[in-house]
Amino acid sequence: MAFPASGASAGRVVLITVDGTRLSDWSSPALPGFGALIRDGAVGLLSTRTADNPVAEQPARASAYRTLGAGRISATASPATLTLAAGGAAVVASADSPAKVLGGLKVPVPGGFTAARSRMRSLVAELLRTFHLVVVDIGDSAMRTSLVRVDSFIAGVRSDLAAGDTLIVASSVPPRDRRDARRYLSAVAMVGPGVRPGSLTSSSTERDGIVTIADIAPTILQRLGVPVPKTMTGRPMHVIPDAHALSDLTGLERALLHASIVRGPLLRATVYVGSAVLLLALVTVLAGMSGGAASAWRAALDTVLIATTAVPLLLMLEPLTGNGSIARTGVLLGAVAIVGAAFLRATAGSRRALAGIFAATALVVLGDLVTGGGLAERSPLSYLIVEGARFHGIGNEAMGVAIAASLFSMAGVLDVGLSRQRLTAAAAILALVAILMAAPRIGDKFGAIPAAIPAFAAFVVLATGRRFDLRAALAIAVVTVLGAALVIVVDRAGGGTHIARAVGGGSGEILGRKAGAASRLLAFSYWMTAIVASVAAVTVLAWRRSSLVGRALWGRPAARRAVVCCFVAMAGSVVANDAGVIAAAWIGLFGGATLVSALLSPDPALPSRS
Repeated sequence: MAFPASGASAGRVVLITVDGTRLSDWSSPALPGFGALIRDGAVGLLSTRTADNPVAEQPARASAYRTLGAGRISATASPATLTLAAGGAAVVASADSPAKVLGGLKVPVPGGFTAARSRMRSLVAELLRTFHLVVVDIGDSAMRTSLVRVDSFIAGVRSDLAAGDTLIVASSVPPRDRRDARRYLSAVAMVGPGVRPGSLTSSSTERDGIVTIADIAPTILQRLGVPVPKTMTGRPMHVIPDAHALSDLTGLERALLHASIVRGPLLRATVYVGSAVLLLALVTVLAGMSGGAASAWRAALDTVLIATTAVPLLLMLEPLTGNGSIARTGVLLGAVAIVGAAFLRATAGSRRALAGIFAATALVVLGDLVTGGGLAERSPLSYLIVEGARFHGIGNEAMGVAIAASLFSMAGVLDVGLSRQRLTAAAAILALVAILMAAPRIGDKFGAIPAAIPAFAAFVVLATGRRFDLRAALAIAVVTVLGAALVIVVDRAGGGTHIARAVGGGSGEILGRKAGAASRLLAFSYWMTAIVASVAAVTVLAWRRSSLVGRALWGRPAARRAVVCCFVAMAGSVVANDAGVIAAAWIGLFGGATLVSALLSPDPALPSRS
């Protein structure tokens, strides 16, 4: 069989896709070929998220190959970019395989891998005499194909390669059960020149042991000595030496899946309970219930509200408790939140309890962000790595929590005693919080700029006692725009991430995808429950019981202003972030809890409400 010559001039690369598998499948003692690959080379968890993420096997595989070939998550990018850039490639595939998406020379395998396995190894060896890139699609889902046979084939191909060749084995789609649950996580391994035993990573994820399917094409081109096209947003994989890579990745995968499993039930329960308590408290206050049993009722509502505000802090710390079941995790978190809230309320009072929780939450969230996000990586609160939406920085959940917690922490400081020094310190701290969240390579959250800067700036202006007029609004708008421009400049100087792409090439698709996600969340998300409940509680109380609210927050002008600025932050979050409704929900819950708690349990030092 004769094949056209390839234009590639360095090394050779063989990519073998074993779809529908996971790391635990590869590490079976019955698979010595996979075992040697993992032991001698580098291995990683592969994020297989694509632009459309279909569940059915064939559409999922076609979408995966489209993303792999394009080197970017896009529904419109050319999937043949890889083979064109490589100067041609041979794609060995079964007749019904989506491998045709890659382009290049398609070498059909009638009957698939199972029927042709006896001659597959010699076919690959023959192709490597002509091509520098050979892609082998096993074809059948490995859940239905004997992995022992695949293992033997991989071991044989590896033994046929020269010292300068590279072998990459990847599961381009995860098993069906993970796709059903929107958990796009499988496995990838690489062996070749310069590849030492360890874990794989890339600048796409900035996470040890985690790479994306879009990183495979740039890695192949780099191994071939071919420049990576600018249209590819994936980045070449590189190795972090680790003698215990397999066990470390197994533990990481278990933690990531645990965060995904418990996330939904825990967050839904928190949102629904917090929203219900806010509305019950609203009714209680409007009805003027007090004395006797009503006092106990108000105290119970207040305790649950305080516990609700403590949930984000506990979720950030949850990875330290181990990977228990949903029931165990839920019971433990709920018990700690309620008991802790009751203790703090009894010993320090509601006002100080909330202040302490807000301060601790801000310190933990931002401290973890600065130190690399070790807690956020595995936390049910922060970005969900198994869904492939974000791998580093700060997610919408933590952003909303950090904004609200920082606002009310600074409000507590200013309400203790307002002075120029305190106001300057509060302004500096809030500016630092905004910088950390938005800065490339740290928070990497461009949407934090319109969410945090206007709210923080308005709070500082109001805290000075100045009237908030058109001049102040224009000044805040200018500061916000300048902040955004500075982040874009810094991001581009550092090589560019999704921020630079959003204002450059591909901006239409990126913004369209974000707008679609935002619309779905606004229309159907349970997070809207928290937004509606908090906005309703604050608005109705300010409208119907304005004098009561004034007395409840007497001596706390900064807290009152922080509640107002929460609305600014909520609006900025929703408008500027694809999942900003999540951030807005947490901001609303914190703001609503602060106001309503003051009405349910007034400070005994304050004037009488009668």
